[in-house]
Amino acid sequence: MVGRLFGVDGVCAEQPIRYPRHEAVAGAHPPDLIWAMRDLLGLRTLAPVAGRSDDRATWLRTWEPDGVRVVHFAGGPVHAYRTPADITHDHRDDYVVLIARDGVMVAATGESRRIVHAGDLLVLDAAQPFGVALGDNDPVEAVVIGVPRARLDGGRRDRPGGLPVTFAAASGPGRVLGPYFQAIVAPDWRSALTRRFFDTGLELLACALEHHLSAAHPTPRAMMLDRIRREARLRLRDCDLAPADVAAACAVSTRQLHRLFATEGTTFGAWVRDQRLSGSRRDLADPVLHDLAVSDIAARWGYRTTAHFSRSFRERYGVAPSVVRRRAQMGTASHRLTS
Repeated sequence: MVGRLFGVDGVCAEQPIRYPRHEAVAGAHPPDLIWAMRDLLGLRTLAPVAGRSDDRATWLRTWEPDGVRVVHFAGGPVHAYRTPADITHDHRDDYVVLIARDGVMVAATGESRRIVHAGDLLVLDAAQPFGVALGDNDPVEAVVIGVPRARLDGGRRDRPGGLPVTFAAASGPGRVLGPYFQAIVAPDWRSALTRRFFDTGLELLACALEHHLSAAHPTPRAMMLDRIRREARLRLRDCDLAPADVAAACAVSTRQLHRLFATEGTTFGAWVRDQRLSGSRRDLADPVLHDLAVSDIAARWGYRTTAHFSRSFRERYGVAPSVVRRRAQMGTASHRLTS
């Protein structure tokens, strides 16, 4: 089969590449890697050269901290892609973050082609077709992370026009983000703080992404909305949080504040609820905070009563807060390890 990069409509490359007709991945455990790419990340996979064998064995680790899906593997090379049909079928609203720990990756989106070297970090939008050669023509060690969109962009209504974005290893954000995530996902580093460190890494990435997107689209409206969100985040644990207080702190009228959130297809109150519920869910699953009662966590996130918190939490996630806490304490948080 001859086609554009990954043989996928909507994804281009400078030169055509040949592929085998069957779905396969080179390495020691192809079914596991196919499963991880497809079921965790919504990506299809193809081996770039039929019958190719590498002297570097493939190993795979997966991890799912609080709705984020992490695939860490070595081997390949592997081609992964998303087509318009995939997007229509699964409706994933994620960002896909790729980090090359060793080797080179080549990504294609639309009419652009990017080379990602060791230490670089690439952010793609799963709602747009793309293809990635993990390892190009040689084996690679890579980390691929599927992050719910709201965790990185605060629930922007518009699709970001500045993606994909590469944070090069030598850039300011890259010098922080690359080593940080590589250390957290390393197989020899696990502690009770891992989940909290990972959440902090996502906050750092969100900050870098926000700066990049704002620079690409520096509108006064977007800048003011980002300022309002930052101010509101500082006050989320205040049970008396009111839009008028946030508006006053940002020197805008309450009416303007509501208008800004309306342009995003939401309201100030809905945004605050989302932030509080997602934050409390992370705290409930955090083993470091296992000594805190559910009522304490509710208070930490601005809920006046535990009953109100429990009702809101169940409506959002379908389970009671105590269930999430119990699963975390029993160590049943989703974690798959293949070696």
